[in-house]
Amino acid sequence: MATLRETHERELKLTVPAGFALPDLPGEPLGPKTLTSTYHDTADRALARAGITLRRRVENRRGLWQLKLPGEGERLELEVPGPPAGPPDELASLLTGILRGRALEPAAVLRTRRAGVRVQENGRAVADVTVDNVAVLDGRRVRERFVELEVEALDGGADSLPGLGRVLAAAGAVPGDGRPKAFRAMGFFPVTPAVPPSWAPSLEHVRAMIARQVAELLAHDPGTRLGKDPEELHQARVATRRLRAVLRAARPLLDPAWTESLRAELSGLGGALGPVRDLDVLLERLRGEIEQLEGPERRAAGRFLELLGEERDEARVVDDQRGSPTYVGHLAAATREVLELPQGVWHVAADGEATWAEFAVAIFEEAEVDCRVVPISTEELGRPAPRPAYSVLRSGRQDAPQLPHWREGLRECLARLGA
Repeated sequence: MATLRETHERELKLTVPAGFALPDLPGEPLGPKTLTSTYHDTADRALARAGITLRRRVENRRGLWQLKLPGEGERLELEVPGPPAGPPDELASLLTGILRGRALEPAAVLRTRRAGVRVQENGRAVADVTVDNVAVLDGRRVRERFVELEVEALDGGADSLPGLGRVLAAAGAVPGDGRPKAFRAMGFFPVTPAVPPSWAPSLEHVRAMIARQVAELLAHDPGTRLGKDPEELHQARVATRRLRAVLRAARPLLDPAWTESLRAELSGLGGALGPVRDLDVLLERLRGEIEQLEGPERRAAGRFLELLGEERDEARVVDDQRGSPTYVGHLAAATREVLELPQGVWHVAADGEATWAEFAVAIFEEAEVDCRVVPISTEELGRPAPRPAYSVLRSGRQDAPQLPHWREGLRECLARLGA
């Protein structure tokens, strides 16, 4: 099975006039490239109506399938290599609820010539600003051409987007309509369902409420199947609960057999989603509480989280903070040694270093817990208090106590806890 690559895409899409030239931006030029993308959808544009794009992009004869899912202020891009026959199972399985048996077909073919600048601020790359010259192909014939200016934030660079937008606006760029290139090529415009006026028949209001909750359920179906963001599962569960409530309240207006059958199906779905969501909420809350504990209480609570983690097949753990996990038993022994040393400042920590994600992998391995660790960034974690990226502690004094490697401390800790 191919490796699924994930990227959270935060970007601006701008329209530029004829003859537009990028202003001078601090950074390094990006080499020009040509991308050929074949977008796929159903005949009735089920993916587009859900705000989803699926394409196979070819660059330098290498083909990648890319699925983009909408989110709050960003899109999640999932990428996996694959031949042109059809999307790999890793992506196709996420679209089961959207497609519901409908066949995919080529919907648009775009050839994009791209060039631009990787913008830097204070010596750090924050965004790629690119000018895309797009040709919409119909066989070998160019059916349409357009130019799009994109500003895509790199890791930690989302705060730079507004400022770059103002600089580009001063150079003549104007906000686009936000549609992906594929939607423009297909002539597709997202439609917001109309809200019936107050005087409309009751059945019209019921129809609109049902349609709204079905759309919400479908919008969060791929993310729920992916299983990476607990919020996707939460929103799917909310839509399921609301849809059942609408059907119950509107029972006198609807066919009883149809209503009860659908409510039974939704009840089963809610029953399947509920325990998973409850565990997500519990784990998130407990992590926050445990951070406030000290000493034995924190260690005991950490063991409790390990047990809860056995109920999940994966854990999302920060991978851009590095430190020296130190077993308190080793630290206590070293403290006794320090008390016999001359007065002064002594730094004592376990040998070796690891990120939190690496530490989590080691915990599950040593405890023989089958749980996959998904590395995430500090930004993805979303904690309000800043955390240092590097907090490895070392002593430069030759006579300082030397502690065993942190992994040895982990083994002793788990043995003491009876893991």
